[in-house]
Amino acid sequence: MFTSWLLVKTLLLFLWVGYGAAMEPGCLSLTGSQECQAFQDYSIDAWNGPLWLRNSTSVEEVDSRLDRYLEQQQLTCGSPPRYASTILCAQMIQSSLGCNSIYPSLCDDTCADALDPIVSCYAPSYQQTCGVLNDTLPTIPTKCIHGYDNDLYCGWTNETAGCSFCQAKPSDSCCTTLHNPCPSHQPTRIIGAVLGSVFGCLAILGCVWCWWRRRRRRRQSQQLDANHQKDNKDDNIAVYISNNSTTSTLVSQQTSLMKKKVDDDKDTSNSLDAATATPAAAPLTFTLAKRHDDDYCFYQAIYVNVPCRPYDVLLNKGDIVHLHCYTDEDWGIGYNVSTGQQGSFPMICIHSLTLDQVWELVNAHPVEQQRSLLKHRVSYFISADQQSLGYHDDDDGNDDDSEPTSNMIRTSTSAIPPTPSSDDDSPITPPPATLLNQALGYNNHSYRTKRGSGTPFQLYYQPISSTHQL
Repeated sequence: MFTSWLLVKTLLLFLWVGYGAAMEPGCLSLTGSQECQAFQDYSIDAWNGPLWLRNSTSVEEVDSRLDRYLEQQQLTCGSPPRYASTILCAQMIQSSLGCNSIYPSLCDDTCADALDPIVSCYAPSYQQTCGVLNDTLPTIPTKCIHGYDNDLYCGWTNETAGCSFCQAKPSDSCCTTLHNPCPSHQPTRIIGAVLGSVFGCLAILGCVWCWWRRRRRRRQSQQLDANHQKDNKDDNIAVYISNNSTTSTLVSQQTSLMKKKVDDDKDTSNSLDAATATPAAAPLTFTLAKRHDDDYCFYQAIYVNVPCRPYDVLLNKGDIVHLHCYTDEDWGIGYNVSTGQQGSFPMICIHSLTLDQVWELVNAHPVEQQRSLLKHRVSYFISADQQSLGYHDDDDGNDDDSEPTSNMIRTSTSAIPPTPSSDDDSPITPPPATLLNQALGYNNHSYRTKRGSGTPFQLYYQPISSTHQL
């Protein structure tokens, strides 16, 4: 009987001990935890803690479950809260009554930094945790735990997020004590600055090169235009030349002669003058071509005259010429109405025209623009012939002077200018122009008309070229 009672009491004792053991907390030390590095001296209740932590048998399992829990929390707010691991570790220790003699206290700045970005998601829970830890243990003489002692990246889950935060807020207290300093971006910045400078210099050099090339091309173009204009000026004497081969050959010769220097022309003229001049040669006189009021001094070129001196004028067969005056040597000074050139030419090369014949030639021109130009020039000379070109002006205000002031100029009475042969296909020999070379080439003589003083050549051209732009 006694033995049976003893066995019953022993069985009840074992049952009570087992029941009591089942009711006691299963404390698990956090030593070696990677998620709760600042709480190595604390333990948690792995049996009666949060649901996601219960039945954990090792600290590695606690870290794994804590990571998964943080990932679930990230789905709630879009990103895990700052110092999430630190606050969760403090929550686990706070809820593990009986496993620790003292409890950790989080620093105020850690709680403030954790609550600031997640006030809309986690503020009630985290405020309660930080408030309980700081309010219920005001006399515990332990140092508070900073969040950056547990979360190595200033409360963020990885180094990238922590470094991005510190770059945005370098004055944060955590960034000055970061356990793993962020990698310096200085080399990258230097490389970027160098590359930017290189590309900038290349762009500037490219712009300078393009500008230089455009300027060089423009300068070459201007030079080509200038050369082209010069060639056109040398060749404009052939604008109204007919297409027969004889005239073309003569014009080519004239073009080459015009390109010679004026000094060479003077030397050649001097040689010719010395060879042909006679010791007792009389002074050169000019005779005005106008003989009467109805004489408009229009002539037609029946021979080609190729200029040999700077003041000679080119004559082509069929050109209309206005004769101003002629010399004793049978050289005339006039205006080529067809080409717009002015100068001296042999009188043997021209044949007189009536005014009706002039208008017939003008109206027969096939080109409308040139026909209009010829009409303008002929009309000018018709009106200009109403004025005297070679009479003396005694400066008394009256135009009644009838005598030239110099024996170089004389008016034509009934004298008719030399008329060339009508056979325009026969060869001709221009008369020598010894005195004309002296008068026009060296300006040894001068006379006065109503238009002023000077050589006949100069006085005849000045009003046409500068005033009337024929």
